[in-house]
Amino acid sequence: MSKYTVDIIIAACEDYISSNLSHREICQKYGIYYNDKNHNSMLNKWIRRYRAQGESAFLKEKGNKKYTSQQKKAIVEEYLDGKGSYKDIAAKY
Repeated sequence: MSKYTVDIIIAACEDYISSNLSHREICQKYGIYYNDKNHNSMLNKWIRRYRAQGESAFLKEKGNKKYTSQQKKAIVEEYLDGKGSYKDIAAKY
């Protein structure tokens, strides 16, 4: 079971995107762990996923997602064409 509910994750992402609050302030507001040493939090990953897929990024699916060879090729080509970092493309798919 996730430590944070889908509602908290979505609210934190939307709040960050629509406000001028920092990552640290959003994390404090929603009780999300924030690592002061390297200024990192789960919020970074969530925001990347939210921007790529919206709320559907956090809906649970059973099992791993299956990709056809054509889909895999398209994903690799997207990365090689410079259409995003590997983290951005991973969040998208």
